[in-house]
Amino acid sequence: MQRAESEDPDSIMRDDVYIRGHTRKNGEPINESAGETMNKIKACSETLTSPSQHSLKDDDVTRVLGPERRGWVRGLGFGATPSKLSALMHNHNLQTQVQELRNEIKELKSLFQIKSKSVEQEDNPRDGSLNVSNNLQNRKCKLLSWFGKADGVAKGEIASTNPSDLVHHVPLGNECWRVWVNEVIENVSLYRPTRELFLLEDALGSTIAWPIRYIEVDSL
Repeated sequence: MQRAESEDPDSIMRDDVYIRGHTRKNGEPINESAGETMNKIKACSETLTSPSQHSLKDDDVTRVLGPERRGWVRGLGFGATPSKLSALMHNHNLQTQVQELRNEIKELKSLFQIKSKSVEQEDNPRDGSLNVSNNLQNRKCKLLSWFGKADGVAKGEIASTNPSDLVHHVPLGNECWRVWVNEVIENVSLYRPTRELFLLEDALGSTIAWPIRYIEVDSL
């Protein structure tokens, strides 16, 4: 009855069932001996910081009344046996593990959906300025400082606007173009430095990846 009425049935322990089963409707113990036993169980429960909920070997009832008789489980009604309780506990643990796995799968699905949307937005940006055709290839351009300054730091030519093209083995992506560095005005660090190339002068005469927003294309 108590388990059915509880909001969290799994929180009901054997000492709760034992006490409920040995208490009259008016709240009094069924007899003096049962009252003494229940007081000992309650006292034992108060001294334990982390009571064992499902173990018959070290719960409050066993601590007070001693080990169970073979094939018998006190406080759980007629027909309850250690083997049946063990199977029930095993099934409960499996159900808990299954629920935890379901929660993890749900979280992974949620993260996957978020990542998929992010990738889709990167592959199909709303900003039309990133979808530039290859007619800009070989156009003269000025590279502006990607540190936030409006100063020009180099002059060069557009080599590619294809997001799939590689620069130093890394795809351009939707935020960069590949440009030839023909002249260095200010020797600032590269946007994507490598072990061999760190400053603009290191990349003079070669191609680098530079943020589109900091590329100023010369007019025809």
